[in-house]
Amino acid sequence: MILEKLINKNGVAMFKKEKEYYFIPEFRELGLNGIYTTKNCGSLSPYNNPKGLEELKLFMKSIGLDHKKLVFPKQSHTKNIVILNDKIKNEYLDVDGFVTQRKDLVLTTFYADCLPIYAYDKKLQVMGLCHSGWLGTYEGIATELIYTMIKEYSSKVEDIIIQLGIGISGEVYEVGEDFLEKFKSKYSKEFLEKSFLRKNQKLYFDNQKFNKILLEQKGIKNILTSDLCTYKNKEFHSYRRDKVEAGRSSAILSFR
Repeated sequence: MILEKLINKNGVAMFKKEKEYYFIPEFRELGLNGIYTTKNCGSLSPYNNPKGLEELKLFMKSIGLDHKKLVFPKQSHTKNIVILNDKIKNEYLDVDGFVTQRKDLVLTTFYADCLPIYAYDKKLQVMGLCHSGWLGTYEGIATELIYTMIKEYSSKVEDIIIQLGIGISGEVYEVGEDFLEKFKSKYSKEFLEKSFLRKNQKLYFDNQKFNKILLEQKGIKNILTSDLCTYKNKEFHSYRRDKVEAGRSSAILSFR
C-alpha cells in the first residue's frame, strides 16, 4: 500500500509541518521519524553553535526521543558511511552518513543548503541517512548509502524507499564553470544536461535532481522529492543566503 501511494504521487512528497519542524508522512506510516528542523528549533549542530548539542538534546526531548541514543557526525563532505551495529559512539568524525537496524538510535546530520537523503528498507527494517553537499554528490554518497545497505544487510533495491530532503533548489543554486568542468570529468553529458541549467547567462545546479537520476540508475524506483527550498524559504537555515550568520538545521531519522 505504501509503495502504491508513492507511485501514485509521481515521486513528489510534501513534507508536512508539525510544531516547528517538518516530517515525512510516508516514513511516519512505516513507523519512522523522518524530520527536518526549522530555524525556530535553533541551530542544532555542535560544530556551528557552542550550545548546539544542548539545543539538539532539548529538541529530542521535545519530540519524545530523549530515551534513545543520539548519534551525529562531524561532516566533511565525504562519501563515508558508518554502519552502526555494536559499540555505538555519540560522535563520529569525518563521516557524512549512517546505516543501521538498531531501533534504539537517533541518526542526525546537519544542514544549511546541502541535501539530506533519508533511506529505508521496509522489508528488513534498515534505515540510512546521509548528508549530500555538492562534493558528496560528486563523490556519489547517495549510491554509497544504498551500496552499504545492500552489502551489509542484503537489502534489495525494490524494497528501499528514498526521501530526498529539504535543500537549496536548482532555481537558485548558482555555480561556476569550474564546478561544471569537475562534474564533466566524471559524468556523461546526457546526465549533466538533466541537472545543470543555463539561464540569463548564469549556470545553476539541481542537487536534488542529480541525486534522483543517480539513484534511479542504480535501480531505486521509490524516490520521493521535495519542493521546499532552504534559500527561498526563510524558515530554514541557508549559508548561501545568510553567509557566516547561518545556523544549521538537523535531519533526523529514527524508529518511532
